[in-house]
Amino acid sequence: MNDLPVLDLSPANLREHLPAPGSDLYYALIYQPTGTRAALTLLESFRRTITFIPLGSSNPEITQTRLVWWHEELHSLEGTVVRHPLLRALHPLVRARADLLPAMFALVEGVARQLAHPRYADAAERHALLLEGHGPLWRIHGALCGVSSESHLGTFVDLGVMTELAWLLRDLRRAVTGGLSVLCRAHEPVSGTPLGEDDFYRESVQRELAWLLEALPAAMTRCSRLPVGRRDLRCARTLVLLAERTLQEVQKDGAAAWSRRLELTPLRKLLLSLRVRVST
Repeated sequence: MNDLPVLDLSPANLREHLPAPGSDLYYALIYQPTGTRAALTLLESFRRTITFIPLGSSNPEITQTRLVWWHEELHSLEGTVVRHPLLRALHPLVRARADLLPAMFALVEGVARQLAHPRYADAAERHALLLEGHGPLWRIHGALCGVSSESHLGTFVDLGVMTELAWLLRDLRRAVTGGLSVLCRAHEPVSGTPLGEDDFYRESVQRELAWLLEALPAAMTRCSRLPVGRRDLRCARTLVLLAERTLQEVQKDGAAAWSRRLELTPLRKLLLSLRVRVST
């Protein structure tokens, strides 16, 4: 595992950019070994900050404007004056890892490409585009936790990308409102009569869930066989488990992700994170 620089998570103006108590990421990190917890906290906080931009935007134009701002802000990491608290906290890690800044740019640019992309033809096309944006940062996450070979990192990254898709499906309406293309045409309902908006999205989500809730556990099984300490992957394993359980709740709710957003209770998240800790 790589030696990591000292990372300071104590500044008061950084706290609002770190995982809030009750959030999925908060519970995914609480049992991560201390050697990598600070680095993963900052990496995944940056990912959530960028991926939340469309979910917090009322239209694609606002999303694009915010992504451009972040793209410009990332350039400050190439110099000595870094303004944003999250980027200041990440600066020592950026200096220590030459692959980190390109991965951060890839995430911002990947979300921007999603804005310009029409509805995906199939799951493979969607996965490829998500992989371009999220893959490099998930690769670093895995490497920090001891995943080493190219093939093993590929397995780990694929699981991470599926997890990102799970969160987008949970937040379907906000994602689409912010300009993201989430669904693929291969999972659209086949009907001889036009469907209303709610029915169209409900049937589409049902098909998406049927596919993802089969693909995600299979990817989890492949990842569990990686030759790396299971405790080192607690953050990733917990995020995947939380995503899977959330999608199962969406499925039980009639796949109504378009009309309402479901989230596990904090207590249930804590119990699931504890389950991962006990199993590793």
